[in-house]
Amino acid sequence: MKSPFYVIIALLIIIFGTSCNNGQNLIKGMLLEKYVRTDITTDTLILGFANSDNMFELRRGCDTINGNKLPKTNSGIYEYKISNDTIAIRKQVYSILTYSKFYFKANGSTINMGNFIDSTKTTIQFEKLK
Repeated sequence: MKSPFYVIIALLIIIFGTSCNNGQNLIKGMLLEKYVRTDITTDTLILGFANSDNMFELRRGCDTINGNKLPKTNSGIYEYKISNDTIAIRKQVYSILTYSKFYFKANGSTINMGNFIDSTKTTIQFEKLK
């Protein structure tokens, strides 16, 4: 019998490994809105993930670690709630019950929000792909 640790690792690789599929969607034919980060163009927000109006997928590109191609840190699926100029987000892979709150403002094809991805800036900007 295999250790539960290896089963969990295998599931995480399957879930996160799909983020490195060169932009192909898991659910074909689904209408998605894609936004690319203006300063680091490998960071992409995909709204409408899994046909949901309160989830997005963050794709950050991939790194090769010990010969394995893996998604960069903080890639994954997030749940969100928007209220006025605040977005509350939580990552779906973890069983975290609390949301982290960040600044949020959307103007047509641009999204400005607090940096939940890395520590390069306080606020980051995404532009909608056409």
